Amino acid sequence: MYAHDNQDKFPIALRNGGTSYHIVWVPDVTFDYFVNQARIQTNCLTCPNKNRDGLWIIHNGQGWRLGFSCGWGVPTEVDTRPRDGSYGLLPWPWDSPKKTSDITPYTILLADIISKGTDVYGTLANITDAPHTLGGPKTSGNGQLVEPEAIGSEGGNVGLIDGSVEWRKQRLMHPRVVLWKVTGGPDATYIGYW
Repeated sequence: MYAHDNQDKFPIALRNGGTSYHIVWVPDVTFDYFVNQARIQTNCLTCPNKNRDGLWIIHNGQGWRLGFSCGWGVPTEVDTRPRDGSYGLLPWPWDSPKKTSDITPYTILLADIISKGTDVYGTLANITDAPHTLGGPKTSGNGQLVEPEAIGSEGGNVGLIDGSVEWRKQRLMHPRVVLWKVTGGPDATYIGYW
């Protein structure tokens, strides 16, 4: 919706303060557009499992943490590694769309948040979390960075620019860098999976 109102360009992903891009945090101006101009209810900005306990959607001065990974507007092009390579347990490269025509096999628009390195979740910090396990959403213990499979992640939804959404099993997902510093590029302290 935003792109169609903005010459086919997606929102900027640079967080308030201008020091980093983080696909889970959107700047105030983007959140304000969604809520005030597009009139999207905030419960539409998260996977129902992700915010079940009300601890996920928060504002911290750098932006709003939504319940989806928002893959647009991130300078992923600074990672010049081949997209069709195999990187094992290292973060795999991906493509972030800036416009609706930026489509490659490695582009995502949205994804369920399955992450390792979540900064704050209630009283927990530096954890792994997954919205879809047999018992519902789960997190690791405080300061425990484990692979999502260790807490029972079954997978998540991945949304593409064409509007399609596919369920991807956890065992088929790859780790991806979701935090990009303006100076310094990719920062692997926070990893997403899709």
